Amino acid sequence: MALLIFLTVVLVVVAVAKIMRSHELSTKLDGDQADFISLSEIKTQGFLYALFGAILFILIIVQMCVWGKYILPSSASVHGDEIDNLFDVTMYLILFTFFVTHIVMFGFIYKYYQKKDQKAYWFPHNNKLEMAWTIIPAIVLLSLITYGLSTWQSVMYQDSTKDSVKLELVAEQFKWTVRYPGKDRVLGKVNFSAITGTNGIGIMTSAAVDSSLVDTRKQIAALEITVKELDSLVNIGGWSGKADDLDDAEDNLSAFKANERRLIRFQEEHKKDAAYYKGGEDDVVVRDTLYLARDRMAEFTFRSKDVLHSAYFPHFRAQMNCVPGQKTYFTFTPKYTTEEMKEVAASEGKKFVMYELVCNKICGASHYKMRFPIVVLTQKDFDARIATYKVFGDELTGK
Repeated sequence: MALLIFLTVVLVVVAVAKIMRSHELSTKLDGDQADFISLSEIKTQGFLYALFGAILFILIIVQMCVWGKYILPSSASVHGDEIDNLFDVTMYLILFTFFVTHIVMFGFIYKYYQKKDQKAYWFPHNNKLEMAWTIIPAIVLLSLITYGLSTWQSVMYQDSTKDSVKLELVAEQFKWTVRYPGKDRVLGKVNFSAITGTNGIGIMTSAAVDSSLVDTRKQIAALEITVKELDSLVNIGGWSGKADDLDDAEDNLSAFKANERRLIRFQEEHKKDAAYYKGGEDDVVVRDTLYLARDRMAEFTFRSKDVLHSAYFPHFRAQMNCVPGQKTYFTFTPKYTTEEMKEVAASEGKKFVMYELVCNKICGASHYKMRFPIVVLTQKDFDARIATYKVFGDELTGK
């Protein structure tokens, strides 16, 4: 089958080449008449261009009307109205420019088709025209940029309120983890050295450091055995393929020993400094849903455990990169609960199922799965829902 397909393609290429060669020879025989196009053909082409333009405009308007219901409903955050206004102004300007320029373009093609004994006016330079098409777009774009920067400034630098909730979102391939402060309203410190199976985001408490040190030493013991076994195999003839495995095991062993030293240093430095570990014991870690309270400002801190991610909240008109080794921040206030948003969307003729957090940076093979449901509740329901989760201290000890 592959051979037949190849032969077919070759024959098609040869046939096209022969047709082009025949056309070239016939053109030479025709002489000056080869490139002649009749007036009726020219008028037909002008009419077809105008018809294409009309159909294009109609299809654009139809798709805006038919598929407009798939556009996001009204913003679910307080600041989102400013983002929507900026988007609308930009889109109206783009659509206005598009329709005007294309109507002129298709209109000129239709009206000023080539006519016999008619020569187009040509001029090489016009200062007024060049100034017009340079200065006017520059003023429009500068206005848009200024408007956009002022909107971004007002969105990014909102004043914190005494009732705001501080929470942390941790991204990793391919999931999200959210951390809420406990009754002290303070998020505990974090460090990658404390990350274990039971402490996936590295919260630093005295018990967590002890647990991480125990887990690290278990890993070191297991890797030392693995290294010895692989080393003995490599020294036996015919086992050269194990050399790469040995290198990987030695690298991992070195990394775990370095982590052991870091944890020991933490213990020594903060042995008598109980304040360092304050705040982490009563933190609440949630792995299935992001809960927010209506009319209460949420102050987000973003982290990544591996590669670059991007936390995108489409309904709240918010997005922020999650950068490995660096913290980023964003703030917004939800103004509709999930149930209220369903009513708002229905009144606008839009489809809405639930709020959602998605990763907006291609972060790996399963990037498309990196979705996280968001539920916005009243303050009373929010407090009750968070209270159903164990605090980190109890979760770590299995209470």
